[in-house]
Amino acid sequence: AYVESMDVDSSLGGLRVESGSTPELVAVVVGLGIGTGGEAEFAGAGSIVLNQMLTSSDAYVSRSDVDVAGDVTIKASDDPKLDVGAGGVAGMAKGTAVGAAVVLNSIVSADGQVAGGIHAYVDDSDITTTGGSVTVEADSQTEIVSVAVGAAVVPIGLGWAGAGSVATNTIAKTIDAKIRGNADVDAGADIRVVAHDNSGIHVGTGGIALAGDLAIGAAVALNNLLNEVTAGISSSDIDTTPGSGGGLEVSATEKTDIVAITVGGAAGDEFALGGSIAENLIENSIQAYVNDATTVDVEGDVIIIADDQSEDKDALDLGYGHGLKTGDGVVYDNHGGTSIRTLNPDGTDGPRLTDQAVYYVIVDEFNPAEVRLAATEEDAND
Repeated sequence: AYVESMDVDSSLGGLRVESGSTPELVAVVVGLGIGTGGEAEFAGAGSIVLNQMLTSSDAYVSRSDVDVAGDVTIKASDDPKLDVGAGGVAGMAKGTAVGAAVVLNSIVSADGQVAGGIHAYVDDSDITTTGGSVTVEADSQTEIVSVAVGAAVVPIGLGWAGAGSVATNTIAKTIDAKIRGNADVDAGADIRVVAHDNSGIHVGTGGIALAGDLAIGAAVALNNLLNEVTAGISSSDIDTTPGSGGGLEVSATEKTDIVAITVGGAAGDEFALGGSIAENLIENSIQAYVNDATTVDVEGDVIIIADDQSEDKDALDLGYGHGLKTGDGVVYDNHGGTSIRTLNPDGTDGPRLTDQAVYYVIVDEFNPAEVRLAATEEDAND
């Protein structure tokens, strides 16, 4: 939505320029392989799901002259959702069974650059409101829900079972709101330039293998949040009417979260190995600025803020064969992240973790596969 190379006048009303998108994709795929015995010695099942969602939304006023009495709102938004499930289940009376599931989800641009642009801006335009506010807003709400499960069973006789699942999820978007390019904005109330993103990745993976001889189960989840959120004013004149009390707000806010649950389990008479891993990366850029020869003359408060409220609520299940016990020391490695929290002795959340620091394991007495961390060995054993 846009106003370009136009004169807009209204002695009573205002102006609203708004663009939005709400795409949603749901995909469920299951592979099933069953061997009933006889001469059959192998059963395999698998599924692969690949999804790529491209979203964009633009709202702007460019090379135009706007003179209205009421509010001026320029807003670009999107609300995409991606819900995906994949499974591979294999079973044999005896012999070999393999089950696998793979899910690859991404929100990226076609040319591989930072993706899914949400842009709201005023460029090289004059905007005057005699009694209203001016708001330039970019807002994005993005969610990926992803589940992948692989299972294999060889219940009797000699045989082996292997099961695994992998899920990778990436959200990488640009969300920006700007006044730029020698724009002149005069408002009869507040002037707001705001960019906000709320992205979430919620993923579960499982690999369960049961066999009379050898069993191996594994689950992997790899998640990335790589967003750029910017609110800014450059090379422009910003004024509010004397007596209006109008102020200026330039704010960029990022609120993202990752919830990852991985389960790898195995049971076999001769050998069993189960394991799982969740690797999460939150690497967002949040900027709010007023620069490049911008003139600001307002009556109210001037607020310029960039706020990162991201959370990584990682729930890591190491499987029942991890070999750790409560009080063991481990090194936390989240590739520079400081996202999940330690556990205080009273069960409340403690301070956030520091990359490459030593923490102490707490093994859940009701679910020994699940591990949490404490800041000290004393806290872990309390």
